[in-house]
Amino acid sequence: MPKVKLVNVTKRYGEIIALDDISVEIDDGEYVCVVGPSGCGKSTFLKVIAGIVKPEKGEIYIDDVLVNDLPVRERRIGFVMQDILLFPHMIVWENVIYGPLVQTASYAKAEKIGSSVVQEMALTLRKSALPQELSRGVQQKVAIARAVISGANLLLLDEPLGSIDPRAAKMLRIELRNLVKDLKLTAIHVTHNQEEAMSIADKIVVMRKGRIEQYGTPGELYYKPANPFVARFIGGETNFLEGVVASSGSLLEVDVEGLIFKLKNTGFRKGERVIVAIRPEHIKLSSTKTAGENVFSAKVKEVNFLGLTYRYLIEIDGLEFVVKQLRHAGVYKRNSEVYAVVRDAHIFKHPGLNIKEVISYE
Repeated sequence: MPKVKLVNVTKRYGEIIALDDISVEIDDGEYVCVVGPSGCGKSTFLKVIAGIVKPEKGEIYIDDVLVNDLPVRERRIGFVMQDILLFPHMIVWENVIYGPLVQTASYAKAEKIGSSVVQEMALTLRKSALPQELSRGVQQKVAIARAVISGANLLLLDEPLGSIDPRAAKMLRIELRNLVKDLKLTAIHVTHNQEEAMSIADKIVVMRKGRIEQYGTPGELYYKPANPFVARFIGGETNFLEGVVASSGSLLEVDVEGLIFKLKNTGFRKGERVIVAIRPEHIKLSSTKTAGENVFSAKVKEVNFLGLTYRYLIEIDGLEFVVKQLRHAGVYKRNSEVYAVVRDAHIFKHPGLNIKEVISYE
């Protein structure tokens, strides 16, 4: 199980900075997902580790060995991509055992290695079928098996489930994580699907404009986002408010256009400009007023049915908020008068930029 370390790595494509002085360390046996907007550098992150592209500066270590000048074939890496690159003219079994054969193993030895890994993966194969006769999900399993059988102990996966239908992808992502853990591999998995990342990753790298915004467990990213961008990107819709600290004590009073929020003080002082981020699921609607802090009279402006939840757009003193609430908690009609309880919020120091620029994906 290799560990991977990048130290001050920069990669440019002309004037575009794909990786901007990034440093990160991935431990042995971890399943790490890399997420971020399109063009943020996710795929380049994988390619510099694989040796497919060479960085302008910085160091890349695999198992404490500097690999900047090590050829791709000597890094013991399996690369699995969204476009399933099986050899279309070879049957499934020939695809599976291709790695050991090109590494000069005998056919008997290649078959033995292949059978062992396929058994360990609990993979049922139509060995004599051509790739195009299989579903996309099974094709991707074959591609993963081929990477493992080639002797890889580090799997790099670039949108491996992106071309598979959503239902099959949900099943395969759990199988993929279990496979990595069972085989004691290290995996770095790029995805645009944050739900996918949250459900399978030990840790997540959040990237934006070639930089790492935060690196941590799914829980850390959700409950303790490092900045407003991470708060928006991890978890979906978020309500962002610009305010000023009106008073600071054990509880912080934040004035947002006359609306006062009382929140846990995390080190802010009176007079500081702040950004308050409130997730839609952290606002509870009720038809009756309850005791406690941050209870506001509100009016329901929009209602959207989302299955298990309802999405509401409410108005409090001229400010609009998105709320998501489970169906069994009550259903409110448009123009209903309700009470909104803000149960949790994140507070960030205001960077002095327009809020749209602060949370922008571009």
